[in-house]
Amino acid sequence: DRRKLFFLKQEVFLNSLRENYIDNCERTATLEDDMNFYQLAVVKGESGCGKNALLANSFLGPEVRTVRTCVDETVNSVRELISLFLFGLGDEGCGTEAEDPLAEFKKRRYDSPVIWLIDGIDRIPVHNIHEFKTLFEPVDGLRIIVSAEPECCRSLGEILPSVFEIEITPLEESEKLVFVRNHLKQYGKKLGSS
Repeated sequence: DRRKLFFLKQEVFLNSLRENYIDNCERTATLEDDMNFYQLAVVKGESGCGKNALLANSFLGPEVRTVRTCVDETVNSVRELISLFLFGLGDEGCGTEAEDPLAEFKKRRYDSPVIWLIDGIDRIPVHNIHEFKTLFEPVDGLRIIVSAEPECCRSLGEILPSVFEIEITPLEESEKLVFVRNHLKQYGKKLGSS
């Protein structure tokens, strides 16, 4: 099944982001705490600033049911994104071509919190930003966190006035140094002092 393949490929990518993650500023704890108060958050920042790594390293514990969706070239619509979410929940019967994943998604309610991390929502080709609006209509028990580049965040902010925005700043110099040292250590190398 293509969805199983999607999640297997995604897990390899997420594991690579977890290997050398440095969180001196406690970004993951802050994000996890903030989501107790919001149903929708947008993690924004320029390409390469660490949005993917933050989402990959957040909500790793068993306390909250979490579905991760790293958007790639195979996710070509909001419908496909929702189908992957339902599949990620373990609802294998949902999201097939014969069914309507959007209708299934809208009627759902969750007794215990579910976190849906959507990494790279701006990679989904949409003709109109309003196509995302139905995705973000409140669902009891569901908290959604998306990552996107600043331009997409501005557009989402126009249609979703109550979105919580988290801006990712580049790594501090000390964090970069630890990252490089850890990466080199994997190959049996050391960073020379200058």
